[in-house]
Amino acid sequence: MKCLYFIFAVTLIFSCSSVQKVGIKGEKYKISKELNQFLLDFESAARNHKKGAMLNLLDKDYKKEQHDEMLEGRTNQFLNEFFAGYLISESKFKSPGFESIISLNFVSIKQIDENSFDVSYIIKSKDFELVREWEIIIRNVNGKQVYGLVGAFG
Repeated sequence: MKCLYFIFAVTLIFSCSSVQKVGIKGEKYKISKELNQFLLDFESAARNHKKGAMLNLLDKDYKKEQHDEMLEGRTNQFLNEFFAGYLISESKFKSPGFESIISLNFVSIKQIDENSFDVSYIIKSKDFELVREWEIIIRNVNGKQVYGLVGAFG
């Protein structure tokens, strides 16, 4: 009977530490609750056009190099370029403009190594849909895992 309680406790612990994120085609991806919350925060910030929240979700080194230094803090230009990708209907690169985003639909997530994931979304604007992939970097800050998005460089 003690063994049964032990098995139940272990199952409960593991089930509480992860969730399933479902892609647009119904695929299920098992990720941590913290990573899932990070993705939900990202989706909300983009859908609600919250620039400050979006900037807070970026990897600190990426934000410093691309937003602060290269684009000299031009947030609108940075976010427009961050969401640019290839149209679904044709192989054409386009930017929806951050303020024009209507929705983000999760497509997939793939762990690259112990410190990073690739995540894909379909971005809808009023005029078109495109697919975009970003990297999520995991950093250890004061014993806590911190997630940060990384987009294109240049």
